[in-house]
Amino acid sequence: MTKAFEGKSGVFIAMEAKTGKIITFVSYPEISLNLLSSRIPDEQWNALVNSKSKPLVNKGIAGLYPPGSTFKVVIGAAILESGISPYETVVSTGQYRYKGLIFRDSSKSGNGVTNFNKSIEQSVNTYYYVFSQKAGLDNVIKYSKEFGIGEKTGIDIPGELPGTLPTPEWKKKRFKKAKDQAWLPGDLINMSIGQGYVLATPMQIASVYQTIANNGVKMKPTVVDRFVSYNGKVEENKPQVAKKLNISAKTLKLVKDALRLPVVGYGGTAKLLRIDGYPVSAKTGTAEN
Repeated sequence: MTKAFEGKSGVFIAMEAKTGKIITFVSYPEISLNLLSSRIPDEQWNALVNSKSKPLVNKGIAGLYPPGSTFKVVIGAAILESGISPYETVVSTGQYRYKGLIFRDSSKSGNGVTNFNKSIEQSVNTYYYVFSQKAGLDNVIKYSKEFGIGEKTGIDIPGELPGTLPTPEWKKKRFKKAKDQAWLPGDLINMSIGQGYVLATPMQIASVYQTIANNGVKMKPTVVDRFVSYNGKVEENKPQVAKKLNISAKTLKLVKDALRLPVVGYGGTAKLLRIDGYPVSAKTGTAEN
């Protein structure tokens, strides 16, 4: 996996859904720990600090990024839990207008009539623009928190950051000027597709999907398998339940079933992952950053 990242910058995390055990974790570019174990020339240190690929940042737990469309499962769960039927539809034309503002859809020409399943299969922005407002900001924040957005996952390695779950209270604290502090409808519209002020670590997003795959049971992510003391005593680092989501089994099943469609659906955005004999579920995500 490290070889696949050569010449690139990024992170790859594979987690066991039932246990939370980390199978693979690559943050690239990597740096040799031997390099940091003694004095290094100023020139070399400055190159590391100022590198655009940020080799000193563990991108999996301290890299903060707009989650983009991977966030749609969180907003989708909030929409469904607010009582909106998965069969309710919107018409995607390629853009959504709100009081003189234009918000783009994922497809320039639009995706046509779209219900919940199609919104996941084809990653239709307009569905989330419209129904996040109908579900209401309180529900969006409530279920984002339920999935752990804006909070550390509790992984057993140091340096994890909590990310940002924007709220009206957060915005008041974040900005000094009164005109910048007001929560605007556009803030929710942008947030509904994982843009705007929302920031998450790749580990948080991996944890969201682990929880969905594990039927609403969120496991603590763990890198360490066992502890061995100086006298040879072995202590297994057993799987730990972090929480059980306060989300209905019906909603979780709808979300789980929908996540097959990006791979197997006619207009799926992740058809590349269709592998005979292996049922794969997926959600693509593209963010401005």
